[in-house]
Amino acid sequence: MVSPDHRLILRPGTREERQYVDLFCSQTSRALSGFFSPQLWNFQLPQLSQSEPTIRHAIAALSAAHERTILNPSAENAGVREQFVLQQYNKSIQYLMEHLAVPKSQSVDLLLVTCGLFVCLEIVRGNNKQALNHLAAGATILHKRGHLANTTSQSMDIDRELSHLFFRLNMQLSLFGRPLAPLTIGHKGALPPSTEGKISFSTIEEARHCLDGLMNKALRFVRLSLQVSTPGDATRLQQRQKQQDIKEEFDAWTMALNKMMARRGNSKTLDKRGPLTLRLHHQVSLIWLQACFATDQMVFDNFRSNFETIVRLAEEVIRLGPDQEKPSPADGFSLESGITAPLWFTAVKCRDPIIRRKAIQILSDYRRREGMWDMGLFFKVSELVLESEEAELSSLPIEKRIPEDRQRIYDPILPEEIVASRVIDLYTKPGPVGQYSSILTASLDHNEDLAILAAGSDATASTTVRSDIIAVNIVTALKQAAK
Repeated sequence: MVSPDHRLILRPGTREERQYVDLFCSQTSRALSGFFSPQLWNFQLPQLSQSEPTIRHAIAALSAAHERTILNPSAENAGVREQFVLQQYNKSIQYLMEHLAVPKSQSVDLLLVTCGLFVCLEIVRGNNKQALNHLAAGATILHKRGHLANTTSQSMDIDRELSHLFFRLNMQLSLFGRPLAPLTIGHKGALPPSTEGKISFSTIEEARHCLDGLMNKALRFVRLSLQVSTPGDATRLQQRQKQQDIKEEFDAWTMALNKMMARRGNSKTLDKRGPLTLRLHHQVSLIWLQACFATDQMVFDNFRSNFETIVRLAEEVIRLGPDQEKPSPADGFSLESGITAPLWFTAVKCRDPIIRRKAIQILSDYRRREGMWDMGLFFKVSELVLESEEAELSSLPIEKRIPEDRQRIYDPILPEEIVASRVIDLYTKPGPVGQYSSILTASLDHNEDLAILAAGSDATASTTVRSDIIAVNIVTALKQAAK
């Protein structure tokens, strides 16, 4: 490579390693950025890779995995590329261990960045369990690091970007049955500017960072409130006040975003899908927050307009994106959830028959893989939940198929091994049989569209076409379990 003043610049690494670092800069970083332009992927990591072999090898492994899995999965040399991925992965670990053997002031920075890259690498490779392990470890490091002094300006910049990446991925921990890490904003520089108690944003990244913190705060509040099964009046009053305080923060966020979009909405550099996805996740967060004290599933019927907004925003994101009929491999993957998680939430919690079917249809048609979300799998699960809840309503017109509370699935539990085992648990209304009236265990088979379902202690597993199970076996099993 030649600099503008014609000096020869020697770039580290082998020719193949440099090739994949270039691929990271040109394509992989775009997939990791999604609809936004964070400094971490586009500038900070490429710069670090020039001086830190740990980062360089991790980046090479990540971009090679991206090429093998997403960009060109049918290439004949897939086995060779997988070996390269593992080789670079191991080299990164070796350099990291050497660095940690003689700790320096930047050691925590390097460990945190490498951990973040390993999370991304395992997500790209489809190894969700290992990705979650790295994520939990990184979240712990980040939490402890927030209490450290003597951080440099560069480490603060990296910390800000990584903290928000971990904030967003942290929420996926709970989806797979793991506890949330106790993350907080580590530096004041990560917070948006405030004037007289009101927040304001100058960039979409600031709005995103603020929402990251609010969503984690809301989810932690919801989780903590559920741990107190029968709170006293004073405790419940405090919880209600905290709930209202968080809702007001979400309302302030909406006002700040609206003002920023009024100023910058027509900017040619702004991907309009970014603000739309923020609004999507904002809607989901409001529903989480306001429904958290309810003891039944009927409460979600109060949020029909929110669910309708989620579907409308998701349709707009797709309309603004590439042609779904002719998707480009480069547009086939994003590190984080854009529309998948909100649509999944709508599909399993909204009981308006028309709205939830729209959400499920979008899940079925969407061609973009988002993070740990297996689109085909979550489409199948949401379809299964719908058919289970409407099993006794099949004689009614579709628009009339609104299940009663006893017919509703309370929790579809997705173990982290779901990709390998293809087994999920569907929990119905809390009742006399343990914590729930019944537990339906479903083993999904994409290829043959089969399912194995069982409910109650005396139930037997059967295998047949899923629609037949929903129509016959589930109703009987539910009645037996309820006894």
